[in-house]
Amino acid sequence: MTETAFERQPPFFVVGSDRSGTTMLMMMLDAHPGLGMSRESWFLIDLMNALPLHGALSLEQVHQAFEIIGTHPRWQIADSELRACLDGLDQPELAELVTAVFQLDLERGGKTRWGDKTPAYVREIARIHSLFPRAQFIHLIRDVRDVCISLRNVGWHGPTLGHMARYWRAHVSSGIAAGRALGAELYLEVPYETLVTDVEATLRRICAFLGEPFSPAMLTWYEHTAAKTASRPMKFQTKLDRAPRASDVGRWRAEMSALDLAIVEANAGETMDRAGQVRRYPKSLSWFGPLLSAVEGIGLVFARIRRRLGIGDSPSSD
Repeated sequence: MTETAFERQPPFFVVGSDRSGTTMLMMMLDAHPGLGMSRESWFLIDLMNALPLHGALSLEQVHQAFEIIGTHPRWQIADSELRACLDGLDQPELAELVTAVFQLDLERGGKTRWGDKTPAYVREIARIHSLFPRAQFIHLIRDVRDVCISLRNVGWHGPTLGHMARYWRAHVSSGIAAGRALGAELYLEVPYETLVTDVEATLRRICAFLGEPFSPAMLTWYEHTAAKTASRPMKFQTKLDRAPRASDVGRWRAEMSALDLAIVEANAGETMDRAGQVRRYPKSLSWFGPLLSAVEGIGLVFARIRRRLGIGDSPSSD
């Protein structure tokens, strides 16, 4: 496989749990004149499940890749463009095929290095590293308590805070384990709270990690949001038209009850420790995780019964 400019400049991936600010970071990085970021490809998982990570792909396998990418609901690219792109490849390896597809996006913006923001790839770091040995990963980690508030407001990842905390724990712990094994040249952890409260310093740190010069345009990323998201409105992203604010951090202090905090920390405490997040309650509380989750589950059952009987107030909106 002939080395291309896109292989000399390795790809990079922004990963993390849902509701961790990865879309905001994507916008910031995409504002850089040399970095082109695509939104949530998702098809890498299906490609890696269906095709060999290494070795030349047969014509049949290239056609299979076309079907996987072309029919993926989260990736918008014209079939004619995708077909022409893949037909121009001669027995490509999977990494070359994927690079060619992302190159289509780069050519539209005149960028020279491609990146991807798909939070779920936080659990695919090892396989993506095998596919792209020089790829770099930026793991954005937000306080689990704020993540759970946001997940609860949009109704994602389970009916209870216990479910949501365990979702965060599984994704973040997987990313930390696989990422730290790669070393500091390929893996960088960035606290969401630092990105919000010290934007320029954090972006400079990220640029240094990527080996790219810092660009002041990254600080005014929100002025260009409309053009980036026009074709795919982001229903649940409500802070992409303004600069980050300190009030975006630590919402749990005002919005979580003592029981809520206990449930989240009991389910995610060990991963909080690994991520450098300070617990409100002592570590010994983790022994009560199953009990607290049971209490929450009982409360959920009673809430459903009350709704069916029409008892109580209507649910509030976020």
